[in-house]
Amino acid sequence: NALLAENQEITLGIANNMEKGYDSPEVQYWIERWHQSINTNFYPCSLEIFEALGHGYVSDPRFTTVYEKIRPGLAAFMEQAMVEYCQRKNG
Repeated sequence: NALLAENQEITLGIANNMEKGYDSPEVQYWIERWHQSINTNFYPCSLEIFEALGHGYVSDPRFTTVYEKIRPGLAAFMEQAMVEYCQRKNG
């Protein structure tokens, strides 16, 4: 499935760039791709909703478990990167 492949590509793009920092251009590129993918493939996702989703990655154990299996620390990292992305977009 192309959608699953795209989601995996984005998630691995973020995970593979964690050492560069959540606010790095590389990570922010992948976070923007994630936001666009959600908007295109799932539901209208405002910046407010996207930031709340990021918080959900650490507050909801179902999300946390998924991301921690990919790379330890990824759930919290995604939250930080998504908050940074939203702050930048909000100016």
